Amino acid sequence: MSMAMAHERGLRVLVVASVVALAAAVGIAHASADDGTDGTDGAPHRAAEVARPDASGGPGTTAADEVARQPRILLVGDSITQGMAGDHTWRYRAYEELLAQGVEPDFVGYRTDTVDPVTKERVEDYADPDFDRDHAGVAGMTAVAPQYDVVGLTAATRPDVVVVSLGVNDVLQGHHPDDVAAALRALVEDVRSVAPYADLVLAEQTTTWLDDVPALNERIRALVDELDTERSRVALARVPEGYDAAGDTWDGIHPNAVGEVGIAHEVVAALSGLGYADKPAAVQDLPAPGPERSVVGARVVDRSATTLRLAWTLPRGITTVHVEGRDLTTGGRWTPWPRRAGARRSSCSRASPRGTASSCGCAPRAAPPGATSAGAPRSGRARRRPDVR
Repeated sequence: MSMAMAHERGLRVLVVASVVALAAAVGIAHASADDGTDGTDGAPHRAAEVARPDASGGPGTTAADEVARQPRILLVGDSITQGMAGDHTWRYRAYEELLAQGVEPDFVGYRTDTVDPVTKERVEDYADPDFDRDHAGVAGMTAVAPQYDVVGLTAATRPDVVVVSLGVNDVLQGHHPDDVAAALRALVEDVRSVAPYADLVLAEQTTTWLDDVPALNERIRALVDELDTERSRVALARVPEGYDAAGDTWDGIHPNAVGEVGIAHEVVAALSGLGYADKPAAVQDLPAPGPERSVVGARVVDRSATTLRLAWTLPRGITTVHVEGRDLTTGGRWTPWPRRAGARRSSCSRASPRGTASSCGCAPRAAPPGATSAGAPRSGRARRRPDVR
């Protein structure tokens, strides 16, 4: 568990906190294909599995097996693809799985960022940034109104395969599943207009507990059958088995570390069906739901025989904390303490029994009753409060 610790005359202070995820359909400033790098490296574009022209229709010069093991993969999606500040992201999990198989994936796109759920800013903030971070995921993006030129981006990045995960924001905004499916069909046509041999993965939307998402997923499965061709194959990335709001998301929308692993597993499974990867083994060891982030500078600012006052600075992405304390002398249970929290700095105070030592810990407060999205523990006792919009 990540924590900050301060000692003062028998007093132990523990302060921990977690990054808060952004609820779906949060409006992020529109992006364009010329916003940031295009993710290209000048390498010739290919398509995998059989010896054939490259995806743009030009002559291929690389052996099919080389293409399959070194695919250029364009990731198109919303905040679930982009990821939140401090996350690993499912992109990272998929990249690591592919590397472990001996595949050398080249993720392409025009950006490398995550999104800060507090400021809504684009930030380069990952739990582990040591992977190919190029992508084209934008928080709030919809299929009916993509926030960049898909044709131009496909032409610029020349992918062998395009992974598309869109639709949940559309249904949250009231679009009928039929209209979302039509938009996804048009997106595939846009890709093929400049890369007729590119393969595609269409992802079912994981939030099956939301209205219209199951109906949308039925249409996505039908699209895969409809659009799959010998020249430009289409595979389905399914919802991970048992995926649910409580165990796999922070806020009823966005994946926690467990959810990331599940999504990545299904994307790699879809890629294996296209010949770009091996079928992934069943997941044996799941990560903790984390990550946790330490608050900065946890310290005692005032102390008397009956009162203790603490202060700390919030790191990026934290919106709220709660404080717990216990009597170290008796080894009592952790109990909530009153607290006051500001935008970037927080404090708490508690009257302590005379003659006893106390400690307090800080972690996100549970989602309030009546919140429209369910939270999941970020650590053993910590829950996130979603910023629902």
